[in-house]
Amino acid sequence: MSPQPRTDKAFELLAFAQDQGFDHDYSGRVLRAFFQEDRDIGQTEVLVDIAADVGLNAEKAEEVLASIQRRFYHTVSLPLINVF
Repeated sequence: MSPQPRTDKAFELLAFAQDQGFDHDYSGRVLRAFFQEDRDIGQTEVLVDIAADVGLNAEKAEEVLASIQRRFYHTVSLPLINVF
């Protein structure tokens, strides 16, 4: 695994956790997953598992992460496709 994971998804899900009052539990669990369990916190499946572990709704967490991927596609990928 990369020593510096892609954390954009983890931070977006942190905002969701904060809205639900689970930000402290979620952030601690993310750190434990990365540093102690050697899990890739850039992967959607890992983050959804972490969200469920701390009591967040897994389906809602998946929806949050899916909306991030759609937003990325429309703001970054799609304009690049039109350039070429």
